[in-house]
Amino acid sequence: MTDITSNTLTTDQSESPDDDWLGWTFTETEAIFSPAVGFAKEWDAMHEPFVVVNIKTAGPDPESCEIVEIAVLLVDPTGTVTSEFTQLVKVANPVPDDVLKLIGITQEQLAREGQPLVQVMKDYLAFVASRPVFFKNAFVDLPLLKKAAVQTWQTINESVYDIDFIALMTWPQVQVMGFDAVATHVGAPKVRPRCIDDTKAALVILLAGREAAFVEESIIFDPVTEFPNSWAAMRETFAVVGIETTGPYPKSDEILEFAALLVEPSGAITSEFSALVKVEQPLKQEIIELVEITQAMVELEGIPLPEAMAKFLAFVGNRPVFFHHSIFDHPFLESAEEKTGQIFSNKMLDTFAIFKMVWTDWAPYSVKNLTKHLGLCDPQPRAIGYAKATLAILLAAREAAFGQSWG
Repeated sequence: MTDITSNTLTTDQSESPDDDWLGWTFTETEAIFSPAVGFAKEWDAMHEPFVVVNIKTAGPDPESCEIVEIAVLLVDPTGTVTSEFTQLVKVANPVPDDVLKLIGITQEQLAREGQPLVQVMKDYLAFVASRPVFFKNAFVDLPLLKKAAVQTWQTINESVYDIDFIALMTWPQVQVMGFDAVATHVGAPKVRPRCIDDTKAALVILLAGREAAFVEESIIFDPVTEFPNSWAAMRETFAVVGIETTGPYPKSDEILEFAALLVEPSGAITSEFSALVKVEQPLKQEIIELVEITQAMVELEGIPLPEAMAKFLAFVGNRPVFFHHSIFDHPFLESAEEKTGQIFSNKMLDTFAIFKMVWTDWAPYSVKNLTKHLGLCDPQPRAIGYAKATLAILLAAREAAFGQSWG
């Protein structure tokens, strides 16, 4: 495995005096998982014993629901579990039978084994002992834990990391796959009746994510190194690309339109490119409505794929290229390569992954959703409008990550 300490998301200004922005260090935020530096810090946190925590509750609302069970694993840096902690809580209000069934607990077990919350929190904090804490889902579990700490006059001050967020960064498709599917993907047990079993599955995902993060082969966006590399790529003229397709399946659908922008490090657009492709299959009505391109436009303005591909490649040159959700676009480009014999070999950078690191709680990370959150104009029609909206969000992300204006 690669030496984790060699990967850092901060830079020494003395190393690059001509590039002031590279000398900026990432600023901490109040987020649970610091979006700028947290992804690197998590690996450093695993150089020493750490804990993995999971919580089961009587319902999804932290304001009104109680903790029913807490499970914790103490793990050494090799990934070996050295100790386990699990405890049921004697709740004040009855827990619905369907909830108990879901989390694998009976009313009898809860009545027999449940301990007062104050005792459970005291034992939990003693077990954690200020070690780094990895939650299965910190955005859900941490508010519940903080509420319990306030109720029992305890203090929580451990460093916190979010395994769900780590999984999102390591496997972009997790956005639609969900925890169970990711657990299956990495070989975690499918049947997890109790809280401790979910905790062990979360550890398997965490360890698999650590392995994947340091294996560069076949990864479009290596999450540990590509976050700083994205900013480095913007030191020179770069390209932002938008692609429209006739459907979601690269084996049967086609690229319908190429669009690209050439952008200076300041963020100024210096040139634009757009090419409509004369696709082989008639456009479906739902695609016409989605991309605002008609069959008549294709017949009138479309050019053959080999010509469009050649013009696209000539426009972007050998510059680094930013796509939004390259895991979708890349297979279509590979299909175009096979059909035309022309190779797209540029460095691909993924704004989808960048945005997830900068804005951890704005999912879904669609261009339309992010422009709304940032108060930007809605994406204009066609691939060129999509590319311009992507650029606007990318520049906002760059500013947010460094905590100061680019001037």
